[in-house]
Amino acid sequence: LLLGARNQVVGRALKNMESVALDVSAWTHMALDVPRTPGFHLDDINVEVANLQALASGLDSDFIPQGLSALGILEKAGELDQRLLAWESTVPDDWAPTRVSGPECISQSVRDAGLYQGHCDVYRSISIAHTCNSQRCSRIKVQLIIIACLKHINNDMLEPASSRALETIQELADDICASVPYHLGDRIKIGRIDDKTVHYPHILGLSVPDDHYLGAAALGGWCLAARLSELLSPRVPLRA
Repeated sequence: LLLGARNQVVGRALKNMESVALDVSAWTHMALDVPRTPGFHLDDINVEVANLQALASGLDSDFIPQGLSALGILEKAGELDQRLLAWESTVPDDWAPTRVSGPECISQSVRDAGLYQGHCDVYRSISIAHTCNSQRCSRIKVQLIIIACLKHINNDMLEPASSRALETIQELADDICASVPYHLGDRIKIGRIDDKTVHYPHILGLSVPDDHYLGAAALGGWCLAARLSELLSPRVPLRA
């Protein structure tokens, strides 16, 4: 419960571009017997992402904190991005999504409901998809920090770094969008939680697990709402 509260506090700080109180990080010492899950370790990194994001927000302020350096923030952002990438190698193998396409895996009703790309991703569970999308959103925030820092550094050699950051943001956004059909299926209106007439994308040769109908109906839309609202922020530069 304590670590769940920490997750909410960190998530709110990320959303509002605020720093995380120092004592929040210390909460982990009060739950030493709790297994260190991938989500736990992601929150550890996100505390630093939130604090760096809050620091970077001062770059465009008339009251820049003493000792604030765009180059220093840029270096820290690069380090955090590498740690977020390394986090992917620490999760169990079955956390990796399976990319599916074609009518055998994606019904026409799912396509009609709003398939963004010609493919979508299927995960082992809604909670895993939610954690993976959280990591993607954190990486997007880090790329935005990188872009903000580069605007304050007059160096033509750094221009390719800005382009790479923009490309990374779009790739991460596309991956989040690829998870939407897995969360919602072909649902476009409110329905019962036990409705099994909903169609979801599935892996070729496998049927949709029974627990996914319940998990997606109960949490799918809620999990997506926060992630998609971040993508639709005017701060995030995406293709038209």
